Amino acid sequence: MTRQAQEKDNYTYPNYSVLRMDQFSIHKVAEYEDGNRAFIKICVSKDIYRLKGNSINYDLDYNWEYVDRKAERNIPQS
Repeated sequence: MTRQAQEKDNYTYPNYSVLRMDQFSIHKVAEYEDGNRAFIKICVSKDIYRLKGNSINYDLDYNWEYVDRKAERNIPQS
């Protein structure tokens, strides 16, 4: 990651930008002024995220059993 995260590749996006990132997107928190910041992460997948320990929205009716996480990697489709 250190080799890939080069200073010349730093980009800053305007406030309220929406970015599509994946597991290969190298990113870091930009400098910001005092005050509150917000970050929202939305995960979309064709696989069911049913690992024990995941957040649960009690307003939704889930129809699956949760499975244990594997120690080597938290991949939901495994």
